[in-house]
Amino acid sequence: MEKKIAFALIFLTFASLLAILATTSFFASKDDMAFITMADGVHPCLVINSPSTSGPFQTSSVDISLDYYVPKNLTQVNSFSYSLNGDSNSTLSFISRQTSYSGFDFSYPYIDYSIFKTLKNLANDDYNITVYAHFVNGTAKSIYDQPFTVNTNFVPPKLTVISPQNQGTYSTGEVAITYNINAKVIYSYYALDVAGIPSQVSDWTYFKGNITLSGLSEGSHKIIISVDSEASGQTSPINLEQTIYFNIDTSKQL
Repeated sequence: MEKKIAFALIFLTFASLLAILATTSFFASKDDMAFITMADGVHPCLVINSPSTSGPFQTSSVDISLDYYVPKNLTQVNSFSYSLNGDSNSTLSFISRQTSYSGFDFSYPYIDYSIFKTLKNLANDDYNITVYAHFVNGTAKSIYDQPFTVNTNFVPPKLTVISPQNQGTYSTGEVAITYNINAKVIYSYYALDVAGIPSQVSDWTYFKGNITLSGLSEGSHKIIISVDSEASGQTSPINLEQTIYFNIDTSKQL
């Protein structure tokens, strides 16, 4: 249930941001939405492009990609470095550009530092990466600290909904929810006939195992089946969802 509450809050925040976008102009990059949620013109903003999760990553190469926005009136950065598992620091490549977040009565000028590096030939293991910003006044601070796992043998969870069948037609108002998944199920929910994206806790119904929906009305229906799963070697739950459209037509009864 905590997942659905968090999801609802995120959706409401997103809706509020869309309202801001309708009356706000700004110049930023592909991470616009993440940037404007943090931009206040006073504090630096970090946008994490990769690695945004702890994995496990199924390849021996992992990209580091960050955007560090520093208000133009603050001390700026002259270099970045990283440490992997506490080893000595290595230099990170970056490019910088001027950008801003502006509205009707404000304008926040920033310097956007785009930081990038591909870590290669990583063995299957647990890692921790720390990224440091080195400022022109000689100071330095950690701006990013993230554990992650490389496991090239990892098999990600896969959700297969057996029933209802997508675009299927049923001659009864009772339809089973059945699915297969190659991982441990933590939570499972469904949202039935919710218009748009389910954004309220009440839109979702918790269920366990295979169940049967009853009392379904004639006509078309939409169901979203959402499963939080945990596979072997997985460091955090993975959410999988499938959307199914089906019909009830009792005139097809034999």
